[in-house]
Amino acid sequence: MILRSIPAKTNSFLKSIISKPSVSIIALILVFLFLSPASASISVEIGFGERVIRQVVESPNMAVKFFPPSFWSVHTQQVLLEAPSRVAGSPLAPPRITELRKKFPHLIVPANQKRPSGPDLASAPDLNGVVATGEGGPISIFGGGGATRVAKSDGPVTIFPYLYTRAPAWYIVRLFDVSGQEILFNGKPMFWWFRPDDSSNSPLFFKGRMESGSMNRVKEGDYSPKEGLKYDFEVKKDQRIEVQTKGKPEDAGFIKVESPSF
Repeated sequence: MILRSIPAKTNSFLKSIISKPSVSIIALILVFLFLSPASASISVEIGFGERVIRQVVESPNMAVKFFPPSFWSVHTQQVLLEAPSRVAGSPLAPPRITELRKKFPHLIVPANQKRPSGPDLASAPDLNGVVATGEGGPISIFGGGGATRVAKSDGPVTIFPYLYTRAPAWYIVRLFDVSGQEILFNGKPMFWWFRPDDSSNSPLFFKGRMESGSMNRVKEGDYSPKEGLKYDFEVKKDQRIEVQTKGKPEDAGFIKVESPSF
């Protein structure tokens, strides 16, 4: 048996093993591989005389590799972060609908209308009061639903409510100033009406004041909402009005909000 490419440091040890007939060839190869970590590949020739079988064994993971030292800088001092500087002046107010219309007209024009572009932009319709839904004008909600309007000018607003229900239901009208803050009246929205059922005496609240005349007494323990109610208030330009319904108001009931400002 012939062995080639044997490192010098293991040559004497292998010769002593080869002389033992009880050592198998496979065991000898394994010993050779583990004792030769400096080589990336090993060539083994096994045979007698001219009958030799040559086998090259790749062992890159056993080769000794030398890696350059890592240069790490250990920072032992305390790191101080600078506090953000305060910007002089008052906080920026959120953009008004008129400003958004000038900068982003493609977001304001309703999807079912032709979008102006280029020289035709100056002839675009006045959409100051249009909200994301592309709607404007008076609000009429029968049963459940909701709507939002932004005033394009100062002007009067009128609420026409008729809350008809057999289960808990709410009609709410909220007023927001130009900064987005809701304007409350004694802790309540501009208009708030809750009825738990179809017979309880549940007057509405307007500007934080209970309107006892909003309910009719049909008989003892049986009350119904009065028809023909209306409540007026003033709105400023760019103020926002939100109409909300909650619970299960009947379709026979309604809430309407009208104003020349939107």
